[in-house]
Amino acid sequence: MDRKYGCPVFGTVTEDAPVVMTKYGRILGFTRDKVAIFKGIPYAGPAGGKGRFLEPADVIPWEGTRDCTKNGFYAMQNGVSIGADPGPLAAYYKGKDVNSTGELETQGEDCLVLDILTPGIDNKKRPVVFYIHGGGFATGSGTMVAAADPFCREEDVVVVGVNHRLNIFGYLYLGGLSEKYKGSGSAGMMDLVKALAWVRDNIAAFGGDPENVTIMGESGGGMKVSTLMVMPAAKGLFHKAIVESGSGPIGLNTIERSEKMTETVLQNLGLTHDSWEEILTLPAEKLLDAMKNLGPMGFNPTADNVNIPDLTDSGYRFGNAAYSADIPLLVGASEDESGLFAPIDETMSWDGLCDRLEKNGLGAMFSPVKKELSKEKVQEIVKVFRDANIKNDSPFQTFVKITSLYGVLAGGAYAHAMEREGSEEFKAPVYLYSNAYDSARPDDIRYGFAFHTCDLPLQMRIVQRDQDDWISRIYARAWAAFMRSGDPSTEKYPWPAFTTKKKETMVFDNNGMTGLSDDPYREMREAFGL
Repeated sequence: MDRKYGCPVFGTVTEDAPVVMTKYGRILGFTRDKVAIFKGIPYAGPAGGKGRFLEPADVIPWEGTRDCTKNGFYAMQNGVSIGADPGPLAAYYKGKDVNSTGELETQGEDCLVLDILTPGIDNKKRPVVFYIHGGGFATGSGTMVAAADPFCREEDVVVVGVNHRLNIFGYLYLGGLSEKYKGSGSAGMMDLVKALAWVRDNIAAFGGDPENVTIMGESGGGMKVSTLMVMPAAKGLFHKAIVESGSGPIGLNTIERSEKMTETVLQNLGLTHDSWEEILTLPAEKLLDAMKNLGPMGFNPTADNVNIPDLTDSGYRFGNAAYSADIPLLVGASEDESGLFAPIDETMSWDGLCDRLEKNGLGAMFSPVKKELSKEKVQEIVKVFRDANIKNDSPFQTFVKITSLYGVLAGGAYAHAMEREGSEEFKAPVYLYSNAYDSARPDDIRYGFAFHTCDLPLQMRIVQRDQDDWISRIYARAWAAFMRSGDPSTEKYPWPAFTTKKKETMVFDNNGMTGLSDDPYREMREAFGL
């Protein structure tokens, strides 16, 4: 039998209803094409009731066999996760029901659950990828992994997806009101630490290696990965990290800023410092209502110096070496990040593009600042992008590329790699990539962009269109290689590490994994003055 990675030959589970004994009790799963799937496994105690705003409690053991064939709760939030939305994003799953059993997800405070997919319930020590979902720190769920069984079968890896507390439930800072709640502003991140500890203690029973765990996230998930890399409690619980389109500064929520947000929440609820404890028993829906005027992504982890250190005076924006100097990092972004969000404008002309940039400046899409531009500077930037245009992009597509590469989602990956490699404190390598492969925009498949998050399903073999299968296989091979060894090189595509002297960047585009380019976006970045 051909046992090469990339071939669907690693599934070994033959039982229709596999059972695994965890540290807390037996669980029942189901099998799809020789990959065992377990859903809604509790990794901590109840997060509602007396557990609200506190750090996660230990799992309560159970008797008998727990049914883990259906979804657990996903976090309370305004909106729905991918698995609860039958709308446009369902196109990612190519007709496959991501929930496997047909039921949609439901929200609940007791959302501290994870899903596991494994190609073998045995003593083999497979690489483990711990996927952390995006949606900022406010929305989303880990459900997507339920469709990643081809990745398990072809690359012989164990996949874990995790749900955790979000928004007001995970990051409302109450430390100024009670010492008991001094860690409430980072409770959602401590959920992830708790889940990683559960993986360390239990994943061997699923054929995974607790000494080879890669944490991986896109967008908000990437920000959570970066945050875990500075947390003392997370040290030793993972061994590699992947940050995708999520290289944002860590610890932007100082205690002072978080306390101001808490004051707003109390005012919205009609509470005072004398009556604040009523927030512990209010219905969850009232808490969601209380944060609506704080913006969709208003809550972030608090740099409380309890669980998350304040990096203000450290000289670092994306991490520090105290807890992750030896962690190999794979980091990157997509070329057309804002192509998922920008309203399509088929009528935009080159003059119209210049007028829009001159009027709105840079930073309209995912940048921390709005950069004002003169007419001359706009024309200079547009000329650089037109000269570098190898895809015959339209004016609107060029607008997308300009706003994307300036913003933090795409531009942050380069800065992240530069900061890490520019410090002698970091010992492990960093690998930088750019996704330039055009995927069909979910809400209108006539338009193709390398848009925000489109690379994630490709990497995990959750193919949107049959014509994307070839690039998906290339991506998955490189990502699995990194999970195995800390080096994304494959037999066909060697991938040297990024350094400040030679800024090797692997580009994935419409021609495939096109090889390495030394700082491929230099002229565009310099046109911005970055």
